[in-house]
Amino acid sequence: MLRSRANSLTAVTVVVSLTTSPTRLKKCEPVIDSLLNQTRLPDAILLNLPPRFDRTGEEYPSDESLPGWLTRDSLVKIQRCDRDWGPATKLVPTVARLQRESPRSIVVSVDDDIRYPPGAISALAESALSCAVGDAEPEVWCAAGFDFGTSELHSVREHGKCCAVIEGFAGVAYPTRVFAPDFVSYMQSAANDADMRFSDDLVVSNYLAFHDVKRRVLTTVEYSQAILWNSDSVLAYGDQNDALHNGAGGVSVSNLVRYRRVLAKLAKDNRLYLPLISLGINQSQFFVRRG
Repeated sequence: MLRSRANSLTAVTVVVSLTTSPTRLKKCEPVIDSLLNQTRLPDAILLNLPPRFDRTGEEYPSDESLPGWLTRDSLVKIQRCDRDWGPATKLVPTVARLQRESPRSIVVSVDDDIRYPPGAISALAESALSCAVGDAEPEVWCAAGFDFGTSELHSVREHGKCCAVIEGFAGVAYPTRVFAPDFVSYMQSAANDADMRFSDDLVVSNYLAFHDVKRRVLTTVEYSQAILWNSDSVLAYGDQNDALHNGAGGVSVSNLVRYRRVLAKLAKDNRLYLPLISLGINQSQFFVRRG
């Protein structure tokens, strides 16, 4: 059972959640260290590991074979999952667990190749607090998000402004209550399609849009996308060939090309709920690849 700490967010349980690949597992000590050195420690850091990494077929090490730096702090908990959800493995098993154990909670999802600045978790969790305790409309908070333009993506930076799609690399705070009972089945359906499987930011944002959950951007003196970029937070392996934005080691394509495919599939199935159009742009224009 995950329990909240005695601090300014004592009304809720705050859980940081991430996943990694077997290859990256031995490299992400700086990520874990940054999460253990936050100005506001979470109630738990869940590292979600499935039996194997479906993209390559690699198996994850047993608990006995995990590096010491990963197991020496009781705040870090290894959560063994029954399947690989793709990049969404950082979110889906944790949401399912908190829906059962602690619905009055906040999940802060993070990536495995970012050294998070000390104020990141506190700023994200505090932003989501009102929604988590039921005092605000359903909303999630991200430090990076974008809208769709005619043929490209437009970053949203203004504090509190809504974006179409949340970007997970900078961290996202989800009050558990924004997820309905259909979340796991929705993600299971998406994971069966290769393009959707590798487009978790877009797929989760589409789910939130269907349930009228606002996606708001965090830009404060405590934490923002600019603070992340200016603090040398992106680790070197985050830009290697296995990164999703670089095609996931040849398994996929660039984010923009893949996003176009996903949007087209969702539109064809009448399951597209994202606000594609900014300033009256026609949907069909975005689906046409521009050279």
